[in-house]
Amino acid sequence: MNKKALFIILSTFMLITANAVTVLAREVRVLVNGDYLETTGIIIEDRTLLPVRAVGEAVGGDVDWNSETRQVTLIHDETTILLTIDDTTAIVNGEAVELDVPAKILNDRTFLPLRFIGDILGFDVDWVSDPPTAILNLRHTHDNITLTRLEVIGSKGTAQTVYFTSQLLPRERAVVRITGQPETVYNLRVRYASGYSVATGLGDQISDSDGLLIWNWVVGSNTSPGSFPIIITLEDEYFIFEFEVLGDN
Repeated sequence: MNKKALFIILSTFMLITANAVTVLAREVRVLVNGDYLETTGIIIEDRTLLPVRAVGEAVGGDVDWNSETRQVTLIHDETTILLTIDDTTAIVNGEAVELDVPAKILNDRTFLPLRFIGDILGFDVDWVSDPPTAILNLRHTHDNITLTRLEVIGSKGTAQTVYFTSQLLPRERAVVRITGQPETVYNLRVRYASGYSVATGLGDQISDSDGLLIWNWVVGSNTSPGSFPIIITLEDEYFIFEFEVLGDN
């Protein structure tokens, strides 16, 4: 085999290898509580990995790196996670938890499996395939109420789209899902700047046997931009969280 032929073979192999790496390590946008992270996640061998520091700090957590032990500590609320690079065992509040994929360092950033982050930190996890986007919404819990999702069904464009976010536009339909006590009456109210909303779909709802409740309503076309409370009440217990109405440009 002459040198020219060998060079062509090697060049072809390098090209194929480079393309394979590109396919195996695709970038993923990350949406946390309605805001996109400045950094991206990656997909490797059908596993979605997210940057630990960026996700942790996005929800108000503290992240610490120990270069000597190659360990990352993530603290969020009452949860402390200790991770060792390339180890499939994480320590969560002193107890061992197995990972299906170990923590990895790629491009000087530490990555963790999407599902592990969701399960341990209490996120609802969703996925959009085009463009590839990992969506994480932190569950809100108060007494016996857990907000599982605030859905926004867009009214603009020819295709109906669903977003998992705390931001809405006028004329969009909001869908609030919670998990509470089974077969119990809950009340949901929305308070705008002009007062409580009288939109159809709000008010009393009875949860099913699993405690699931769903409300939906349309944000009025004249609703002013701003942040407004959604108030869920069970007898003398109540839970308040905010959503934002954006300007309708």
